[in-house]
Parts: sequence; structure tokens; C-alpha cells
Amino acid sequence: GADTIRRARESGPYGYILKPVKDHDLVSNIDSALHRHQLERELRESELKFRTLTEHNNAPVYVIQGEHFVYVNKAFTRLLEYTADECCRMAFWNVIHPDYRQMTKNRGLARQRGEKVPDRYEVKLLTKSEQTLWAELSVALIEYQGRPASLGTAIDITGRKMAEEALRHSEEQYRLLVENANEAIAVFQDLTIRFANRKMSDASEYPIDELIGRSFLDLIHPDDRELVVQNHLLRIQGQDLPGVYSFRFVTKSGEVKWAEINTAFIDWEGKTAVLSFLTDVTERKMMEEEIRRHNQRLEYLLTVAKIGIDIIDEEYNILYIDPAWSKIYGKPDGRKCYEYFMDRDAPCDNCGVPQAIAERRIVIKEEILVKEDNRIVEVHTIPFEEGGRTLAAEFNIDITERKRLEQQLVHAQKMESVGRLAGGIAHDFNNILQAIIGLSHFALSEAAANRPSSEEIEQILTASRRATALVKQLLAFSSRQTMSCEHLDLNTIIGEMSGLLRRIIGEHIELTTESDEDLWSVYADPGQIEQIIMNLCVNSRDAMP
Repeated sequence: GADTIRRARESGPYGYILKPVKDHDLVSNIDSALHRHQLERELRESELKFRTLTEHNNAPVYVIQGEHFVYVNKAFTRLLEYTADECCRMAFWNVIHPDYRQMTKNRGLARQRGEKVPDRYEVKLLTKSEQTLWAELSVALIEYQGRPASLGTAIDITGRKMAEEALRHSEEQYRLLVENANEAIAVFQDLTIRFANRKMSDASEYPIDELIGRSFLDLIHPDDRELVVQNHLLRIQGQDLPGVYSFRFVTKSGEVKWAEINTAFIDWEGKTAVLSFLTDVTERKMMEEEIRRHNQRLEYLLTVAKIGIDIIDEEYNILYIDPAWSKIYGKPDGRKCYEYFMDRDAPCDNCGVPQAIAERRIVIKEEILVKEDNRIVEVHTIPFEEGGRTLAAEFNIDITERKRLEQQLVHAQKMESVGRLAGGIAHDFNNILQAIIGLSHFALSEAAANRPSSEEIEQILTASRRATALVKQLLAFSSRQTMSCEHLDLNTIIGEMSGLLRRIIGEHIELTTESDEDLWSVYADPGQIEQIIMNLCVNSRDAMP
């Protein structure tokens, strides 16, 4: 517990506890705050790496969520001449040429719904100055800030399109175009390089004269050579293969990079050859790998922290479920949350979703997960706005161990109360017995001196009656009976007890009593009042030096 509090003070979540909290809840609350803090830090670090990679990426990169851009890098703004703010305020299909706009819109929305659509295709783009560009879009479905989104690159292939058009006119014109193209272009026959442009030389770090005549496989990473050869042979056989695929290549300095290749058959000096367009996608691959690692880390953190996350709409439909729970419960497959988690036909009586959505506030409730051996979770239901409607994110924190400790604490407190009660009874009886024993010794000494006195005997009987009254009180407490209360004059009670009190505290201590004629009466049990007075005197005596 102390170590948890120390780590919380150092790492930040100590500030999460803003109001008094019970001691037995403190460690559990701080642990929960530490888990949330760790998740938030991982997400911030991942987003920072994502932005660092994309902002320094020469390839135009964008992220689409719903109908709009939510992120574009500098290369994308340079390509289309729009600022990042302008892009994020427009629908993503507004930058697409009308000839390709509807197709791009349909595919973009379908991908976010989880439908299978082509992940690479060519379209025309419109810049802010209304210039037309050709671009090759490479798009993948990702999670961005907890929701489905499309991560894409828009590679300018205007030069390639111009080159393809020029091939139909003149090989010489083609050479001029490809030499100045923005992507690496090579022609090879029987896997031997016959032509390479300047970009191909820059990417491979080989001079053009060293590339000509070299086997194309010399540039391919050993682990990917079989893939490239197999695709080449199948294409020669006329089989329908994806037009674009990725592989690794090795530069002259030994650096490993990723490339995407798009090929077409052409006639080169009277023989069939392969025209290849290669794009360096190393930075994109690094970004995809970072996103994959981020998702793995997030899944691991959620699993270790035992925090299940889901997103529910106002009709109890499950819009998101974290991977850890999918492994336990399977895919939702259109089931309502109460069907999926609880095997119920109707919403749970304790469900916080409708209250959180209706009142626009965080609702905290406890649930028992019957499918997980009655594991107890504390459900924090947090409403948020999306697409014009209010949804609810549920963070399910495992409190099974905390509940077990609370039960142990309640039992320990009960035992402590019993112990205090027994100690109090023993203390009260001890005070009465001291009075009886002291008075008995005094009476014996008087009798031995032939000075019998009935006063001591009366006081012994009085103390014995108090012992009887104490037993009566104990029996009344155990059976929850009411006390025998009456109106009492405290002056009279103290006057009657003064002799007994002097003998109890000893002759070496002076006892002085002061009465007040205007003192009001009290309504109480006489035995309890006498016991209180006796305890005060004995405790005062014991506290004296």
C-alpha cells in the first residue's frame, strides 16, 4: 500500500483522489488511477510517434474518420495546396475528381464499416487551384483515437500516367519523361535490368551504369526473392495477380528498405519486357508497424489492468468491444450488450447506460459477470458525443479482490468491537470488585479491633448491587432490552457515593464534591450513571503521578 501511494505521488495519479476516501479503499483507488495513467501515457506516446513519423514522411499521408479528414501531413497539404484546417473541414471526397468521386466515397465509408474493398486504386485529384493530378491511394483500416478510421497515402503518379501515355507515341519521349519522373522506374527482361531512371539509381544507391545488366534479384532482400520470382512467373503465365505488392530491397550500402512495385508488360527493343514502377514505402511500413505495436501494447495493458472497455449506444447496441473481452465472449454479432454479457432478454436493472446518456454525466455502478465466475466489476459509464448523438463508453474495473478484502475488514471490525466490549466489561467489573475488596478489608480490620461498623457492610452491599446492575446492563445489551430510566438528581447520587469513592481512590487522595442547587435532573438509568461516576474517579486516580 505504501509503495503504491509513493508511486502515485511520483507519476501523477495521486491527484485523482480529490475528496476524502476510506482507508480501505485508498490503495484500490490509487491502483485504478495508476492503470488509467499508464494507458493515457501509452496513448500519448503512440500518437506522438505517429505524428513524428508522418510529419517527416515525404509521402502524402491522411486519416479519414466518418466523412471527414481528421489528420493530414505536410506532404498532403503541399500536394493539394490546402491547409490542414481546410482539409479537416471538408468531406474527403471533395478533393477527388468528379469522375472518381462517388467510387472513392463509397469505398471510404464501406471500409470504415468493416466491409472488404480494394485497398489500392488510382484516382484523379483536384488541387485548390483546380489542377488535376493522378494519385495512387493505398488505404488501410486502423483505429484512430479509439474509433475505426482509414489511414492512407496519396502517391503522385501523374508522371507515371504521362509516361504510360507517352509510350503510345514515342519511346524517346518516354525516356525523357521517365528520367524526370518522381518515382523509380526500371525495365527488365528475364529479370535482367535493361533500363533504370535517376530515381531508381537514387533509391538503390547504385549508379545507373551499375544497374544496367545487373539481375533485378540482386537488389531484392533474400527473404523476399522467392515472392518476386513467383509473382513474375505467374504473371508471364497470364494469371490474374494483384497489380501492386510490397517487398524489401537492399541498397548498395546494405540498408534494407520497403518498396511497392507495379508492373506492366511492354515491348522493349523487339522483345517482351516488364515495365516496373517502384515506390519507396519504408516510412509507411514503419508507421504501420508502430500502429500494430501500439495496438498490441494497448491490448496487453487492458488485459493486465483487467479493465474491459466497450462502447454502447442508446439502444444497447455494441459499437466497440476491446480484444481481451472478444477472446472471452466472442464477437457481438449484432447482439445487445445485455444479451452479449449477461445472457438476458432485457436490459440489466442496474445498467448505467440510460442514466449516463440521459443526464450527460458519469455513472458508477457495480456488476457481477456471471460468465466469468461471478467476477465483480465497477462500471464507469462515461457519455460522449459522436455524429450528433450521445454514446456511452464503459470502463469495467475488476474489484473482486477489493470486495474480498472489504469483507475481511468488516469481519475484523466486528471482532474488534467484541474485544472492546469485553475489555470495557472487565474494566467496569474490576472497579466494582476493587470497591468490594477494599471495603471488605476495612470491615475486617474494624471487626478485629472490636469496632464493628455497619457502614462498610452497607457500602459492600451497594457495590454488589452495582455489579448486579452491570450484569443486568450486559444482559439488556445482548437481548436489546431497554434500560430502566428515571429522573435523577445528580447532586444526591454523588453525595451518596462520596464515601464509597473516597475508599476506592484511597486516603492519600483528597476528594471534594461541589453541588449546584440549580442543576437540572437527568433522565437515565441509575446504575449506568453510578458506573460512569465510579469509572471517572478510578481513571483519574490511575492517571495521577
